[in-house]
Amino acid sequence: MLFMGDELDSCELDYDTMRALMAGVRTAADRLKSRLPPHLDVNDVVSAGYLALVKARAYWEEGSEDSFEVYATNRASAAMVAALRATTPPQSY
Repeated sequence: MLFMGDELDSCELDYDTMRALMAGVRTAADRLKSRLPPHLDVNDVVSAGYLALVKARAYWEEGSEDSFEVYATNRASAAMVAALRATTPPQSY
């Protein structure tokens, strides 16, 4: 895809922001690694977080009260927890 003019500048900013957020997703998943059930790979959780970041970029509205970073971080965290819950049977106590 070719970018022209200001589109390139905003694309680079988004790229840098997304790379930083992706690193945060990986860090959060690595923290969860020790608590993951044996049938779940940490990369499954990371994938859910990355997908949530992409979706967050599509749904975030410029000028909302939360910054994109806060919005995307919350969406990614929730997606990783949802991925864990979806693949792990409920525990009976």
